[in-house]
Amino acid sequence: MKIGVVAYRFNHYSYRRNIIDMVPGIRYQKAKDLFGRINATARLFNRIAGREVISTFDLNNQFFDFNLNRIDLLHLFNGISYGHTPWVSTFETILPRFSSIIDVTREYHPGYITDWKLHFAFEALAGPRCKRIIAMSGCAANIQRVLLEKFSD
Repeated sequence: MKIGVVAYRFNHYSYRRNIIDMVPGIRYQKAKDLFGRINATARLFNRIAGREVISTFDLNNQFFDFNLNRIDLLHLFNGISYGHTPWVSTFETILPRFSSIIDVTREYHPGYITDWKLHFAFEALAGPRCKRIIAMSGCAANIQRVLLEKFSD
């Protein structure tokens, strides 16, 4: 079985510590995607500008590979996949992990649901390709429950 891991984050601590080589006999490989390329372009633009003009936070937590990586499963960390490849995500606090809802302790605001990123992310979480979300702790699982209650529609 081939498990895909986001290419530009393959050597990041979170992936090394929690995903890569955790299951014996599984081949882990770098998976390239649309958001990774956009993220790299945004980081380059920010470097040239000398400041953060384009936020890359939300880009880090999305994946779409157009099914070009030829993997059996994608394993993300704090991420959501919009592609056709089956996927799982290990998360620290919440999924989806977007700047607009990172603080789930604030009051629910109906305007959040008009955010198109949230709409697509919740659809992906509820869809058939999302095989599992894995909370790193009981606290994370509880925070996720609270978030899903706020966005139950």
